[in-house]
Amino acid sequence: MKDNLDPLVRQAKIDHAGIISKGSLQYSVFFLFGITIISVICRFRVRGTNRKQLAMADYLAILAVVSAIISTAILFYNLPKMYLLEAANRRHVLLTDSEIGPLLGLVNWTQTLIPMLWIAIFSIKFSFLFSFHGLISNPSIQVRSYFWGVAGFTIICWIFQSLYMAVACPHVDGEARSCACK
Repeated sequence: MKDNLDPLVRQAKIDHAGIISKGSLQYSVFFLFGITIISVICRFRVRGTNRKQLAMADYLAILAVVSAIISTAILFYNLPKMYLLEAANRRHVLLTDSEIGPLLGLVNWTQTLIPMLWIAIFSIKFSFLFSFHGLISNPSIQVRSYFWGVAGFTIICWIFQSLYMAVACPHVDGEARSCACK
């Protein structure tokens, strides 16, 4: 491929290999991450004025924010490799020998990133469930049944999503690379 000789053209092809360009994805993730952090800070300011003691929903929100911070850091660290891999998959660029090694380790990072994202998502879901649990103590049996049905369904989905990566690729470290080739 002639484009691989010019570094600027090659980098442009890598940066635009995905459905969303790398720059747009970075700005979007950074913007949404900022909204997340601001929302949690506002939540705890309101919570601090109303209640001095933290509830279980607050601890779950903290877990979600910590998981979101870790996930965002992992994503930004691996974003160049992800776009390079996508450009190679679409045959926009040819990989050099020095690029192949870091791409093989991308599977391990993916196996860390996806569960961290699910922890963030389900921690917030459980936080809302704990927040609303107090509201359903007196309503009808149908409302309580619906609440516990939603809670049970959420737990089942969380277990399924937690086990998904282990079932899809039960290997770790060097053997995890074999999962990417299937």
